[in-house]
Amino acid sequence: MRYILLLTYICLSLLAKSEKVITINNDIQSSISIPQYVYLLEDPEGKLTVDQVILSKKENDFILNHKESLNFGFTNSVYWIKFSMINKTDKVQNLVFSIRYPLLSSIDFISFKRSKVEKHIITGEEYLFNSREINNRNFLFDLVLEPNIPYNYYVKVSTNGGPMQLPLSIDPYQKYLDSDSKWLLIDGIFTGLFLFAIFFNLFLLLITRNVLNAYYTIYVSLLTLFLLNISGYSYQYLWSNSIWFCHHSTLLFSGFANLFLILFAKSFFNFKRYFYRINKFIKWYMIFVFSIVILSLFDSSIFYISELLVNLVSLMTIVVLFIISIRGLTKNNKMHYYFVFAFAFFLLGVGVYVLNNIGIIEDSYISVLVLRLGFLLEVLLLMFAVVHKYKNVELLNSKKLEIKVRDRTKELERQKEELILTKKQIISQRDKIMKQHVNSLKQTDVIVNKNKEINDSIAYAKIIQNAVLPPKSKLDKSLKKYFILNKPKDTLGGDFFWHYEKNERIYIVVADCTGHGIPGAMISMLGIAALNEIILKEEYLTPAKILDRLSNIVKKSLHQNGQIGESKDGMDINVCMIDKVTKTMLSAGSNNPVYIYRERNNFTEKSFTNYYKFDDNYLISILPDKLTIGYNDQPNLLFKDKKIDLRKDDMVYLFSDGYVDQFGGDKGKKFKRKRFRQLLSDNAMISDDKVQFTHINQNLNGWKGDNEQVDDILVLGFRI
Repeated sequence: MRYILLLTYICLSLLAKSEKVITINNDIQSSISIPQYVYLLEDPEGKLTVDQVILSKKENDFILNHKESLNFGFTNSVYWIKFSMINKTDKVQNLVFSIRYPLLSSIDFISFKRSKVEKHIITGEEYLFNSREINNRNFLFDLVLEPNIPYNYYVKVSTNGGPMQLPLSIDPYQKYLDSDSKWLLIDGIFTGLFLFAIFFNLFLLLITRNVLNAYYTIYVSLLTLFLLNISGYSYQYLWSNSIWFCHHSTLLFSGFANLFLILFAKSFFNFKRYFYRINKFIKWYMIFVFSIVILSLFDSSIFYISELLVNLVSLMTIVVLFIISIRGLTKNNKMHYYFVFAFAFFLLGVGVYVLNNIGIIEDSYISVLVLRLGFLLEVLLLMFAVVHKYKNVELLNSKKLEIKVRDRTKELERQKEELILTKKQIISQRDKIMKQHVNSLKQTDVIVNKNKEINDSIAYAKIIQNAVLPPKSKLDKSLKKYFILNKPKDTLGGDFFWHYEKNERIYIVVADCTGHGIPGAMISMLGIAALNEIILKEEYLTPAKILDRLSNIVKKSLHQNGQIGESKDGMDINVCMIDKVTKTMLSAGSNNPVYIYRERNNFTEKSFTNYYKFDDNYLISILPDKLTIGYNDQPNLLFKDKKIDLRKDDMVYLFSDGYVDQFGGDKGKKFKRKRFRQLLSDNAMISDDKVQFTHINQNLNGWKGDNEQVDDILVLGFRI
């Protein structure tokens, strides 16, 4: 291996003495076009390897290029490019070598520094987009030139039978970005105009339901995708991970664009009626075009043939439609003028592009620009033709109405009177506007006062809502250690808690009503009133019975019968009944679970529970019923009681879903149940209920940060 590298270095050194070398004598401020510095080697069969080209006698077969641009047309040959550089300045030069033609199948870029291969990059359309050294729609390669060191570069290029164009240049990286940003702006303008045409015709399609607009919209969409393809944007941004689609999509878009353009022209000019002879030919021609599109799905030589045929068919389609448009002029149809000029511009653009692809026109920049201009003018003129056609329909309808008008003089007089009346109305409207302006200034004060009244009313409603909640004195008497974190999203909230003690039984309720703010508060008031009515009427009711009766009250109060348009409001709720004598708890719930934190493994698992282990302790989850208070789709299902034995120092938690649904953290995600269970298990280890409240509240504020609170939040915890 050491002798091979030495031989490589000697060969390169000898060649450097006689070759044209790109010499950097000072800082480069502009782009260097390097075709006149490159040496070319054609490999017709594409069998030469890197070692054969660089280390064998093939090195002497390179020929200095004398053309200003490199365009080889459709070719199956593989071309090798060689150029040399040396930096005569006293500092490192950071440059970028670019091939500004995105449709190259395969590129091998090999850089030699002294006697070593500095880097070897393989990329192109046959490889994933991330194989490129620099993320760009064109092919870019970093050139780092140290002072007074010769560099030699070899580039192997293949298109598998497609058109091969090689616009080569060397630029400072920032200079390339500045130049590329101008092209991005131009491309953005073109793409924006095409998108305008697409959405405008989509709008017409929605209004008219005419297949003509559908054909035209699809045609312009395919044309836009075709332009994005040949400019390299689609592979960079749309399907960078699909090599096959990148390779075949240009022909697919071009072929189908031809088909939909023909369908558009057939529909517009009504070929069956006015061009019935040509219509037969067009049918067979469309079958021929479709066959070529199918051929483009295959690889190898068939793909090469289809690529050449698609270019010729595109040119032929425009010529045929151009001739038909000219014939239409003899039928005294003015709308054919749009088509004549549209297809003339289109023919110019496609013609220049096809001639560029087959190598007759060498400058790829001019050909692509002319193609885009031709496409744009064609698209705009055809769009005007569509608009003009519907405008003619409207004119015909207006003429039918004008026939009924016999007395032209009276009509003019009437219009004159209308103008006078309109003038008076304008003056009157002006005076009204001035008065309204004065009134609006007065109304501003009224709005401010009304806003204050509304805010005062909401604040008073908050006082009323708090007044119907269980008083702290009763909670302190019933529950020894407890805390309540109640944070409504707005001034009024839809979450509420409820407490009642009767016959050595303690009822604890936490509910989450539909919505928040005023609507949620109204449902919560209905829920509290209903609970008071249910408990006070009966000597003993289990939680499940309470929820069944509560659901019926809500349905009756809100007139919920399952009809379309009626209220679907309700609540998710948990009711726990603690029997102080038997030390047991009955629980029934709607959608939200109840958590019990218990030290050590001191419980029997049941069908209605899940448990989560934290060190040697457990968080028991009493599963809820999948029913909603209020109307639901399963009216015959009833709530079920779940009985569980309590232990001293058990910590019971009831809550709404506001805490777990709160967005926050570094990534702005929901808090979620798993993180909530860990928080409760940590919280339960704290014996002081006030410290528990502080801990769970500070954790919420820390998680939420600057994010908006998304829902009402209610957490109630008490120790047995």
